Amino acid sequence: MSSNVVAFTTLGRKNAFAVGHFKEDMILGCTYNRAPCNMTSFKLHQSPFYFNCYSFIGGKLETLQENTKTTQSAPGPVSGLSLILNAGKISNRPDTFFTMDGIVKSASGFEIHISELNAYPMPHIEAVSVSTGTYNTIALERNKHINLPPPYGKCMTNKEAKKSFEQITNISLRTSYIHYNRIMCLNSCAARTVYDRCKCLSAEGSHLDAIEKMVPDVPYCADASSENLLRVSNRIKCGIAVVKTAEFISHCNKCPSPCDELTYSPKVSVVKWPARNETLSLLTSLFTDKTHTTAYKSMVSALGIQGLKELDAIYSPRLNSNRSEQARELLSKAHDWAVDNLAYVSIYFDSDSIQYRKQRPSYEMAALFSDLGGALGLYAGISVISITEVFVFWLTLCVSKSRLHKRQ
Repeated sequence: MSSNVVAFTTLGRKNAFAVGHFKEDMILGCTYNRAPCNMTSFKLHQSPFYFNCYSFIGGKLETLQENTKTTQSAPGPVSGLSLILNAGKISNRPDTFFTMDGIVKSASGFEIHISELNAYPMPHIEAVSVSTGTYNTIALERNKHINLPPPYGKCMTNKEAKKSFEQITNISLRTSYIHYNRIMCLNSCAARTVYDRCKCLSAEGSHLDAIEKMVPDVPYCADASSENLLRVSNRIKCGIAVVKTAEFISHCNKCPSPCDELTYSPKVSVVKWPARNETLSLLTSLFTDKTHTTAYKSMVSALGIQGLKELDAIYSPRLNSNRSEQARELLSKAHDWAVDNLAYVSIYFDSDSIQYRKQRPSYEMAALFSDLGGALGLYAGISVISITEVFVFWLTLCVSKSRLHKRQ
């Protein structure tokens, strides 16, 4: 169990939001489809693993009307989504945490999860890792998976799958998340089963907020705020034991696969960023209208300056030799801060086309008749011509007998 999960479940959603990254501090720059986008284009999603995550939902852009549908107008990075992100250390939350296998994980960067607009975000399961101090391009290839329904397969339509999901997990899907996928069903089934058996909420479940509304007074399994740590340990052990039982595996494996599913295959390229000589101009452009944010205060504190005006005054082409040394030192500090905290991400579709991956029956009715005809021809010497000749023979015989009968 990572210490992030323990901290999240101990704090609760409201307090976890307060110690997480605010979107004004994390998202310093954003453009989509060649237009600037503001903070209304992002929706909060809380994750026990990463605290505050933000989903790009389009919506109102600064240069577009509120009801404009925000879709990429052309393939390529120019028309895609470009972000400048700030990882800025949060003092109230550990950067280093231990996992169940005893491995220590420590990283500075971001997890980028890509899915359909109305799908439930699951960055802890499937995501692209982005490090600070890098320029990342993520080219997306769209894949349409079309699975076969019964009798060939066990897939369901989106409506049928959502109904089956509610029967398996006993959780009602929210209207804001309309796209079903099997991973969401498996996670939610696990969370519901742990709640039913251990009377606590598993932080790994996809629809924790739905369960929280149903049972608001039930604690998280890893909630360490209780004075009885033995009880916390027993809840965690109970949750781990439940998901290993054959009954759990059999029940949750009933989660159906959708008959029609759209997925994205990312192709990632990474280079170092930003260039040393462009760091100060980059920071000036980023923080001109963000002087009220925590990110801005962190930046000026790291550089040892009072504000952007002092930055411009020190790093000026009209400086004397003594102040040039000060300017070089300032540039070095600014570059180090940018490399430690900032990352550039460009996400776009690489083409207008969609790759279709369609299941087909391995054995169809036409193949059955073909094999039967071949077997009859091989073992009995029967062919289509032979069958036709037999039919014509019996027809001729019947006609001849009829004529003979009439003559008599």
